[in-house]
Amino acid sequence: LKPHPYPVRILGVDPGLNITGYGVIDASRAGVRLVEAGVVRGTKGKSLAHRVGEIHAGIAEVIAALKPEAMAVEELYSHYERVKTSILMGHARGVIVLAATQADVPVAHYAATQVKRILTGAGRAPKSQMQQAIQRELGLAAAPEPPDVADALAIAVAVGVGLVLYVLWRQTIQKRSGPPTAVENFGWAVVVLFFCAANALQRDWIGVGMWIVLAGLFYVRWRRESGGSPLLPTACCPLPTPLITKITGHVVAAAGDAATIAAGPFEYEVLIPEFCRRRLSGIIGNETSLHTIEYLEGDAARGKLTPRLVGFTAAVEREFFDMFCQVDGIGVRKALRAMVRPVEELAVMIEEQDAKGLATLPGIGPATAERVIAKLRRKAAKFALLVGRKETPLGDVEGDLLSEAFEILRTLGHSDADARRLIDGVVTRSKSKFKDVEALLHAVYEHRND
Repeated sequence: LKPHPYPVRILGVDPGLNITGYGVIDASRAGVRLVEAGVVRGTKGKSLAHRVGEIHAGIAEVIAALKPEAMAVEELYSHYERVKTSILMGHARGVIVLAATQADVPVAHYAATQVKRILTGAGRAPKSQMQQAIQRELGLAAAPEPPDVADALAIAVAVGVGLVLYVLWRQTIQKRSGPPTAVENFGWAVVVLFFCAANALQRDWIGVGMWIVLAGLFYVRWRRESGGSPLLPTACCPLPTPLITKITGHVVAAAGDAATIAAGPFEYEVLIPEFCRRRLSGIIGNETSLHTIEYLEGDAARGKLTPRLVGFTAAVEREFFDMFCQVDGIGVRKALRAMVRPVEELAVMIEEQDAKGLATLPGIGPATAERVIAKLRRKAAKFALLVGRKETPLGDVEGDLLSEAFEILRTLGHSDADARRLIDGVVTRSKSKFKDVEALLHAVYEHRND
C-alpha cells in the first residue's frame, strides 16, 4: 500500500462461480466501518466463459465505484475429492484478481482458516459463528446474509485489523533510534493474544487487558524518547532519515523502467519514466543528478513493504509527477508508465484539454484522460511553460513519433524493453530525421536483427 492518511478502504472478496460475495470497509485507528456489501451473481445455465465475464465486470464496477485502496481474496482450498471444483473456482478467482490489477489495486491473499482464527480464535469456526463475529465487529443489527457476504466481510475485516495493528506498531517505533527490545516484542505478542482471546471468548476484561498492555508499550516509547532507561537500551547508531530527495552520481545503466546510479560505494536503483530514460541513455558513465521521491510498495497488511525511489532530471518534473499521482485511478506505477512524453508536453495537453492526446498515453484511457483534465487543468499552466530539453540520443526525433512508434510495437506484441531497444537502435544510427512514423517503423524493420 502506498502511504496515505487514514482511513484505508479495503475490499474483501469471496470468489464463487454462482455467487461472489464482496464487502467494503474503512479501517482506521478507531476500528472498522462498513461501507457496502453485496454479491455478484453469475447467470446459471450459461457457459463458464460467460459467468467469469460477469464476475469480472461486477467486481470491476465495484472497484470503480468505491475505489478501494486494497483487495483481499480468500485463497483456494483443494480437497482431494473435489479437485475439479477447485479448478473451476480458480477461474473466478483469476478474473477477480485481474480486475484489481487493471485498476492498480494491490491484492492480498488469506487462507480461510487464518481469517477465522483472527476473528473467532478458532481456525475451523462454522459459518454461523463467522456471521455473528462480523455482526459484532461491524455493529450490525443482524448477521449478514448470504454467507458469501459474511465471508467477504470477514476477509476485509481481518486485513483491516492487521493493518491497524501494523500502523500502531510503526507509530511506536518510527521515532526510536534502534530495533525493538525484548520487552517491546513480548508486549506486542501479548497484545495480539489478547485481541484473539477477546474475540473468541467475548470477555470485556480481556479487551481491557489489551489496552493496558498497549498503554505500557506507548509508555516504553515515551521513556526511550525522553532519555532512555536501563531496561530499555537505545541503539548505538541512529537510523538515517528515510527520505532521499536527490541523488548525484554516475549513470551505470538506464534500461526498462529504472536507472542505476553509482554514488560513492553504493548503487541505487531509481524508477524513471520513459522520457527520463531517453535522456539518461545518452549519458551512460557520466555524472548526473536525479531529484527523487520515496514510496512504499507491497502489502502493508502482511508487513511486506519495499521502499522504492522514483527519480527525475529536474525538481519541477518531480513536482508534476507528484501532482499527476493525485488523480483518481492513477498510482505511482501507472503514472510512470504513462509519462512517455516530457512534462511540458503533457502539461500543454492538459491545459488545452486534449483528452484524445492524453488517452494515447500508455495505461491512460478516455475516462482517465477526462479525470486528469478535470483535476489538473488549472494547475498545469506553469509546467506548460517549461523550456523543452534536448533528449539525448533521441533529440532529432519528435516525441510524437517516438510515442506512436512505441505504442505500435507494443500492440504488435513487443515488450516495453524490446520496443525501446528497437527504437533506440534505429534513432542512434540515423543521420537524418524521420518524416513520419511509417518511415521510423520501416527503419526498425530493416535493422531489427542488428
